[in-house]
Amino acid sequence: MKTRFTKFLAVATVLLAAVACKSDLKDLEKRVDDLDSRVTALEALVATLNSNVETYAELLNATTIKSVSESNGVYTITLNNGTVLTLDQGSVGVGNVPVMYVDDEGYWMVDYQDGNGKVYVYNNNEKVKATGNDGVTPQFAIDSDGYWTVSYDGGSTYSKVLDANGNAVSALPSDGSVNDSYFNDVSYTDDVFTLTLKDGTVLTIPVLSDFLCSIEGADGTQTFNFSETKTYTVTMTGVESTVLTCPQGWSASLTDATLSVTAPSSVVTKATLADSETDVCILAISASGYATVAKLQVALSGESGEEETKTPVATLTAGDVTESSLSFSVSLTDADSYKYYVSTSAGLSADEVEANGTSSTEASVTVSDLAASTTYTVYVLPYNGTTAGTLVSTTMTTSEAQVNDYYQAYVDGKDITIAGVTYNKATNGDATLITAEAADTDIQPTLNNATGVFFLDAGNYNFIAAKIISVSAGKIVLIGRYPDNAPSVQIQKNIKLMAGGFVAKNINFDMSAIDGSTNAQYFMNNANSTETAAVLHYDDCTFSNVQKPILYMSLAGNGITSLKFMNSKVLLSSGIAKGFQLLNLYKSTCLDVYKEIVFDNNVVACASGTEYVTSIINYDVATTQSGTTWEGTMSVCNNIFYNVPSKNCAFRFYQLASFNFDKNVYWADSSLEVAHYVHYFVSTSQSADVVTIGENLAYGLAKPWTINGPKSTVTSSPAYITKLEADPFASADASTGSFTLNSDYSAYGPQE
Repeated sequence: MKTRFTKFLAVATVLLAAVACKSDLKDLEKRVDDLDSRVTALEALVATLNSNVETYAELLNATTIKSVSESNGVYTITLNNGTVLTLDQGSVGVGNVPVMYVDDEGYWMVDYQDGNGKVYVYNNNEKVKATGNDGVTPQFAIDSDGYWTVSYDGGSTYSKVLDANGNAVSALPSDGSVNDSYFNDVSYTDDVFTLTLKDGTVLTIPVLSDFLCSIEGADGTQTFNFSETKTYTVTMTGVESTVLTCPQGWSASLTDATLSVTAPSSVVTKATLADSETDVCILAISASGYATVAKLQVALSGESGEEETKTPVATLTAGDVTESSLSFSVSLTDADSYKYYVSTSAGLSADEVEANGTSSTEASVTVSDLAASTTYTVYVLPYNGTTAGTLVSTTMTTSEAQVNDYYQAYVDGKDITIAGVTYNKATNGDATLITAEAADTDIQPTLNNATGVFFLDAGNYNFIAAKIISVSAGKIVLIGRYPDNAPSVQIQKNIKLMAGGFVAKNINFDMSAIDGSTNAQYFMNNANSTETAAVLHYDDCTFSNVQKPILYMSLAGNGITSLKFMNSKVLLSSGIAKGFQLLNLYKSTCLDVYKEIVFDNNVVACASGTEYVTSIINYDVATTQSGTTWEGTMSVCNNIFYNVPSKNCAFRFYQLASFNFDKNVYWADSSLEVAHYVHYFVSTSQSADVVTIGENLAYGLAKPWTINGPKSTVTSSPAYITKLEADPFASADASTGSFTLNSDYSAYGPQE
């Protein structure tokens, strides 16, 4: 077995012992006149002899002592790691005991005090090492004939001790000499402990009464099953810092007063098998710089099985995000730890994560102090011991910074994001604040033919747009100042998108009062347009009392490069006419100029549905197109369509480079007989490969909810939206656009 006492090179260890119990000594002294009594006396002495061997070895390794006490010649010594030792100076006056030494090369030597001096200790004709991985500590005993015996396997087997001539060595000297005391002198104070051995060697150790690091229940070898975790209470006094180490394949953590130790998994790696360490160690350092080591000897129970070569695997699951933090969970297979690294850089290698990552064994991690509205890549590299596995990663985006006053944030130079586009003072210039100081404050004079960023501060009043607002050049960006108090604008005439772009955020548009000519009945059109508009973006807006299209592209030759409708509510009037079209591209001949169409995270609701009432995006399919290159993309994801079935197709377009339809929820009165169709691509050149149909839900209607239009050139699989047997809504208010889905469907519909 491997010795635990490697410091014997420093001092020759005198191994003398005495009987621990003084009452036994008196009894033995009366019976030393015959051989049996003398042998019995020495046998009682040997137990203390071997105990004192280990005690002295522990003292050689100890850097400090916590306390020393003495009673009847027996010294009790408590080390600063909680280990309790005893030294016994008793004597029975019977015979001599061995004196052990270690030579300069680390081999044991012994003087049996028989007049022959020091000789080497041999086992199978080989000198016995005292140090190193193959070192052992001999244990002595006396046989029934009074001869010394020695064990090299921890006391399992013993053999007679032989002198240089091959003769057995007697423990009972024939000349009657007696030399069985262990040491010459012991002294101790509050500051120092001093032990003087028989050969004059002096061992001095500081005494620190206010320093302790002790593991409770750490006696003996602690046996673990594979992957088992055990906890131990740690008592610490006067500890300034700690360092925790454990054997290969094991893991440990020290939190407050608890030591948690986890055994390796059932997969035993080569590195684990090669490791010979058996101790979990806490190196505790006092404020004055002294140190002590508290140990927990560990072992695996049962057989480890054949060595397997398996790759450590981590499963990474994204969790919650805030504007400054993100959380994720990690589950491990054939692994006992991992490193994680969070970076704005994509495509990092395992070597980079290993060099820069943070080690952890926790099931979940939260990373803080991040930038708002920023996409990060989370990397996780699993380990089994020091063996790295396969790197996994996922991207997560922190939420937009919470702003209580958009105008003040803009003035302060902060970014404001609208439909994925960032606006700030540095790029877009100073803003104009329009304040409603009286009822029905008209915004038309300020916005007509204007360009720039405008904020609406309603206070206790509402705004109106009494005349046509023309967007003739540049871009109008219109933002409600306070997120928790969106201003209301009653639209009495339409907005003409003739060039440039129009962007709105956090505005309630009341469409109850639109009147006048045919074009003016639409919220927005492109009459008199001079060119294709760059953008039309709505984000976090509400459209109430909707009876006519929000967009009507009356001039067929011009379109919109980027059309986005996001995070908004469209509340349709219950008296809406059949064939209503929310975004009507009419007889547009230039659908190729629409490079980006996004309709995500919205609610479109009608309190009472009528048959084939609504198309969300529509154009006249009989119109011949002038374009030849089709690069447009369309996304229709995470919307709620409540009581708005569509017989003529909800989304109709000529041709797209990609179309994504996912996580939408359709609901309609089950009494309606209309057959609903989701999308309809007219072009015979439309490729089905670029159409992605995800998971979408529907409830109600007597007839199927069909993905394809009746004349669609794209075949989708599945052909139908999943129809639910039970209502997916926990609550629904079509008048306000407030809907709550049951928890099973939390991934569907608008997301925060």
